[in-house]
Amino acid sequence: IAEILQQAYRDPDGNAQFGPESGETDPTAFDDVDDYHNWADQPPRTRVDLDNNGQLDAIANRAEWSRRVLVQHVDPDVSPTDPDWVLSTSDDQGVKRIEVIVDYQDQTIASQVAFCADTD
Repeated sequence: IAEILQQAYRDPDGNAQFGPESGETDPTAFDDVDDYHNWADQPPRTRVDLDNNGQLDAIANRAEWSRRVLVQHVDPDVSPTDPDWVLSTSDDQGVKRIEVIVDYQDQTIASQVAFCADTD
């Protein structure tokens, strides 16, 4: 969540595409919040898990674990319990809901939600 929240709300290049743009295949290339939409990592990796060759260290291998990200436009004027709260990917009303989900053996064991607002 912290990494995602450090990104720009909108693509700095002015591209209005929701999700990663061409060439953005992993978080090192992401430059805005919605680039993370539907991104998944199994097993989850961090920079400290990699050996000197950039490969996952065998000790850090967590094959039964995964993490995934959902980014959605939400209507800031509607309650989260209302089904109309989540908007289509093309209906941007200035707030994005970010959820990072952690699974173990295909069962969700934790999730965290944050919101990012357009400040422009």
